[in-house]
Amino acid sequence: VLFALLFLALCLLASVGLFLQQSALSVATNPTSTGQALEEISQRWIPWGRREVDIALAQHPATPHGILGILVESSDDAVVQQVGANPNTPLAVLEKIASGTLTYERVAGLAGNHNISRVIMEQLLIAVSSDVHVTDPVRRSLYKTYVLAALAANSALPQDLFDRLAAIDSPTHFLVLAIINAPHAKCEQMSRLLVSEPSLENASLYNTVMRKLNEIGCPVEDS
Repeated sequence: VLFALLFLALCLLASVGLFLQQSALSVATNPTSTGQALEEISQRWIPWGRREVDIALAQHPATPHGILGILVESSDDAVVQQVGANPNTPLAVLEKIASGTLTYERVAGLAGNHNISRVIMEQLLIAVSSDVHVTDPVRRSLYKTYVLAALAANSALPQDLFDRLAAIDSPTHFLVLAIINAPHAKCEQMSRLLVSEPSLENASLYNTVMRKLNEIGCPVEDS
């Protein structure tokens, strides 16, 4: 009997925890939720499943700035990444992300945010060759794929910084695609990819670049 009562108590606790998490998540993911409702959810006790709620709050365009400022202190990179991607995040919070560890897990969202400053863009750009957390070959490749590709696709990126980005050696597959599809891309930058990058040994990617060159009327030399 004691075991049965204990089992029922655990089931009840689990049910309450699930209800609290799901009700909070339903508010945090509702696009019509108000800032006041989101703030209330951020302060609610949730026994488990807090991570999913925090990610949803970080993504919501109506989340109050004060809550975003709290979420950016999270030790969970996925939460910080979503705060960085949120177009409602104030510049001071974006700068806080950029002043921290520049790993792809943390700053991929930041790189695509149209509200980042030129200083932040330069930090993200130079990190691929100077930041200790990016210089490992595998992490460097992932950084190019998730961060620099997002930066290349960011329409707020100034032309001179895009030119520096487009000249980076050995771009990854997704960085190549981001470069050729960026509004800043020049014919010579795309043509350079055809002849100088090992990644273009991939026939499909090579043909994609060729199609893009033809599509925008760039001269193509026979190789």
